[in-house]
Amino acid sequence: MARCAFCKTQETKSREYSVPVCSDCLDIGKPESNRNTGIHSILCHGLAEAHFRFEAASTKLNAIPRSLPHSDGVQCLLNASSELAAARIKRKRAQDRLDGYLSRGIVPDELKHSD
Repeated sequence: MARCAFCKTQETKSREYSVPVCSDCLDIGKPESNRNTGIHSILCHGLAEAHFRFEAASTKLNAIPRSLPHSDGVQCLLNASSELAAARIKRKRAQDRLDGYLSRGIVPDELKHSD
């Protein structure tokens, strides 16, 4: 079992958007939660997932042995560096979306409900 990505205290098998989340932190679907809480939760989950992908790409880059033959080593480093750069951009985008929602109340278009 994995620890909850948000409170880091509880072990959980539950996953939301590929991120481990305990029942206490999962507020989507609770009767007392409103639409804004759901949007906040979705954006937090997106940020956590982007952060986990960034950490995985960073670990992958750091795990490449520096003693590979030159051509193989260079290509492995280029691939891992590209993956890390893409993960960094996605993490920044997720952080900006959450910051925009929290500071200015901007709801991303794909999360707006058409009534």
